[in-house]
Amino acid sequence: MQEKLIEQAKEYTRVAHMIRDHAEEASHDTELKDYIDGALTRLYYAETLRDKLAATQSELDESMDKATYDVMHAAADAVDEAANLAFDMIEAHSDRERKFRKKVEKTSVNTESEDLGDLLRQLYKCIGILRMAYRAARRVPIYAMAQRSFERLDGMEREVPSTPEDVIMKETGIDVYELKDIRKKLLAAIEPGLKGMDP
Repeated sequence: MQEKLIEQAKEYTRVAHMIRDHAEEASHDTELKDYIDGALTRLYYAETLRDKLAATQSELDESMDKATYDVMHAAADAVDEAANLAFDMIEAHSDRERKFRKKVEKTSVNTESEDLGDLLRQLYKCIGILRMAYRAARRVPIYAMAQRSFERLDGMEREVPSTPEDVIMKETGIDVYELKDIRKKLLAAIEPGLKGMDP
């Protein structure tokens, strides 16, 4: 079991490095016709890797050795790097290209869309909102709390949100759980359109 998890994590690391390398190659020529399509596609692949890695990590238990956890951490770092690079490239393109930026601004949730480009833009916009929400939550002192606790306020006890998602909802009104559900549906909707393509 442990060997299988290690092999899976190593494979995710390999694919993440491939996504990163392709992104770095593309970054040298922002005039390429398919530049933004490639960046959006790499973001999709990086996000699917993130979910696969999370499923693999859920099978870890305390009996496994440090080497297994180290391989998992390395895979997580590689996936984060690939996803961040793809996202940053799209952000930079959006800053440069008003036409693309307007398309994103007008994009609304429709996970039933049959337009692959629209679905990829929806995914980018969804992830962008999630990233923004989590960044905002990090500025809240209770962001890192691991379990629900109570604090006294004017002589009364009240429950303090324990998760980043609860903090975000309380502080910004953004429903992260709903956004994550939309993200998951978008990944599933995009998959058929990219089947057989390399990251």
